[in-house]
Amino acid sequence: MLIVGLITGLITGLIICWFLECWVWNCWGLLLGVDRRVDGAIALWAIFKARLQTIREQTKAEVRAERAAMLERLSQREQQIDELRWALEPVQRSHTQTQAENTQLQTQLATAETRLSAASKVAQEKLALPDDAHARLADTFKALSADALHSNNQSFLSFA
Repeated sequence: MLIVGLITGLITGLIICWFLECWVWNCWGLLLGVDRRVDGAIALWAIFKARLQTIREQTKAEVRAERAAMLERLSQREQQIDELRWALEPVQRSHTQTQAENTQLQTQLATAETRLSAASKVAQEKLALPDDAHARLADTFKALSADALHSNNQSFLSFA
């Protein structure tokens, strides 16, 4: 905003100086008291020059202050970045450790599932053993019963 004011003041001063210079040159030979007008133009030019110098210095001071404020904000942002990086390091380590534990637990789970499957198969086989033994025992008992009955029948027939 100050720069716009500076530029506007500069342009206005240049226009006024140009107007005064043209007016002075046109009136140089025609009017009396040219020296007073030239002195007035020089005084006006000196005033504008002093005002421009003041505006220039104010602008430089504002730019310096703005630059200092920006550098301060930049420093604060860099400090925040450093703090966040410092705070992020333990989180990253924890994350890496958690991933390693997760991988280890998945391996253990797969091993446990394999063991469970094998144990289940063994248990099914063990449960099938009594059934098979029972079936063989029943077949053997039937065969022995049939033989015993046949022997008894033969004995009975031979006594009769």
